[in-house]
Amino acid sequence: MATWFNWSPLSPLIETYVDDGTRDLCTAEISIQDTGDFKVSLVGTKHRIELIRVATLDSDGNLSAKQSETIGKLVDHTLAVLKLTHDVRVDLIRWGDNKTISVGAHDVNGKPNLNVQISEIVGAQAEIAAENVRNVLVASMGYRPLNKLLADSQMPLLPLQYRYLSLYKILELEFRVARRWIGLQKLLEPYDDDYKALNISERPLPNLIHQMRGKCAHIKVGGNDSLGIIGLDGPDAKIVTELVKLLRRILTDHLNSKSMGLTFVSTPPEPRRTPEACPPGSNG
Repeated sequence: MATWFNWSPLSPLIETYVDDGTRDLCTAEISIQDTGDFKVSLVGTKHRIELIRVATLDSDGNLSAKQSETIGKLVDHTLAVLKLTHDVRVDLIRWGDNKTISVGAHDVNGKPNLNVQISEIVGAQAEIAAENVRNVLVASMGYRPLNKLLADSQMPLLPLQYRYLSLYKILELEFRVARRWIGLQKLLEPYDDDYKALNISERPLPNLIHQMRGKCAHIKVGGNDSLGIIGLDGPDAKIVTELVKLLRRILTDHLNSKSMGLTFVSTPPEPRRTPEACPPGSNG
């Protein structure tokens, strides 16, 4: 029976990750109805977890969309359990806009076979625009809460829901008066083509923004009590991820206009720190 393995390395980066099945700390067998059988393992030493390994049983690696989504859910669930039972600081290696690393490979004689080197390449650092920092600091004093909310939306370690709601709160502070939205449509219209190019929904952009606010703010949504967004998995989370990027750009432009042309940046210049991995089975 073929097995496909997916590995997610945990922070901090240790550069060389090896897994031949002899360093498993524990393994949980999990069956998901209509999706398949999986094994979730922690790999490392007695004092340090290096990898979360998810084995998809009876698979040649040609994973369905549902299987791929399930692997993401299992990794997300494992992280939550580790935070509750081991160390609240446990996390995946992340860089940029909350990007993570996942390595996949077939089994070798039924066993995992990982030998991968991941090095961190530090790109050229952006020059500090000190004069602009000073000007923005002075000019934006009148709307400090908006700055704080926009800055929070760019923090990759904050939950996706929180980052989205930070952006939504800016919309409320700027465009919601006496329970009415005033000027929101005008703000969004110039970005309609960009929104359509994302191809994430048939709903008009304002409608989708409000709908996803409910998904992020509430545990249960709608008459059938469907779950809101509680992790980085599922189709709604993917939609919100794209909306965060778009709204961040829209609101960065909006705050730039309020600052009379002073420059806010929506994300750090990339690349700054980029992981480079050698393939499984290679010594790099």
